[in-house]
Amino acid sequence: MLKFRSWKITVNQFIGVFMRACLKLIIALSFIFSISACSTIEGIGKDLKKGGNAIQKAANS
Repeated sequence: MLKFRSWKITVNQFIGVFMRACLKLIIALSFIFSISACSTIEGIGKDLKKGGNAIQKAANS
């Protein structure tokens, strides 16, 4: 017959596991947000370029 270990866990062990899980979640969310920000930053760059071209055209006219 199999004997299973007791699932008793101390408070310090629980805090350690909880903190590691929170850290992994924060890292994953940071990665997801950094990936989604790439297209946003590219769009801002295009808008600034168009604004610069408009100013340059106005200055040349």
